[in-house]
Amino acid sequence: MGGPIVRTGTTPKFWQNYDRIFGEATTKKAAPAKKVAAAKVEKTVKVEKAVAKKSALKKAVSKKKK
Repeated sequence: MGGPIVRTGTTPKFWQNYDRIFGEATTKKAAPAKKVAAAKVEKTVKVEKAVAKKSALKKAVSKKKK
């Protein structure tokens, strides 16, 4: 057996993972979830408005045909 034994210790990636598993819960991850939910609601509203606009247009066209 030859050669030196080199011990580098833990890395910052290890510390972050350790804190994520055993540390106290943080609220940083909860904020983006709310933004995603708000974005979904906004997208749903846009879709509903587009559908309402199309149906109103169809009604107007069908009235003109009569």
